[in-house]
Formats: sequence, structure tokens, C-alpha cells
Amino acid sequence: MADDVSQQVEDALNMIVKLTNESGNLKKDLRNSIHEKVSELRNLIYIIKDNLNEKISENDLLQNEVKEMKKSLEVQRTTQAEGQLATSMCNT
Repeated sequence: MADDVSQQVEDALNMIVKLTNESGNLKKDLRNSIHEKVSELRNLIYIIKDNLNEKISENDLLQNEVKEMKKSLEVQRTTQAEGQLATSMCNT
């Protein structure tokens, strides 16, 4: 889904550049300004995607750490339960 959104944004930016290039009424300064801003938007989008990917990786690592801790806790609980004996009910 993220790739679809990314592609749609890229298509929209490409359309802006195409329309800017095709428009004969735009002054050169305005055309250059539009190209610069589109380039800035692309760079910002790449930064956002990189940050998102970093957060996803970090989240995956944390989830794996939690799974390992749960396994360790379960092993510890099982070991403790097996080591405990029931008290005797008989009077000697």
C-alpha cells in the first residue's frame, strides 16, 4: 500500500513538472522555482520514507526482543513450577 501511495505522489510530481514544461505562459523564473520546489518535495518524501523504514526496523527488533523475553519468562515459570513439591497431607 505504501508503494502505491509513493507511486501516486511521484506521478503527481511528474505531472506538475510536465505541465510546467508545457506551459508557454510561465516566466523562466517561475518555471525554475516550480522545478526546485518539486525537487525539494521529492527529497522530503525520500527522507520521510527512510525514517519510516528505520522505525519499522526498530519496531521489528523490539518485537523480537519482547518475544524472546516472553519465551524466557515462560521457561522460568515452567522450571519453577516443576521444582515445587506439594506439601504432605499425612500426619506422621
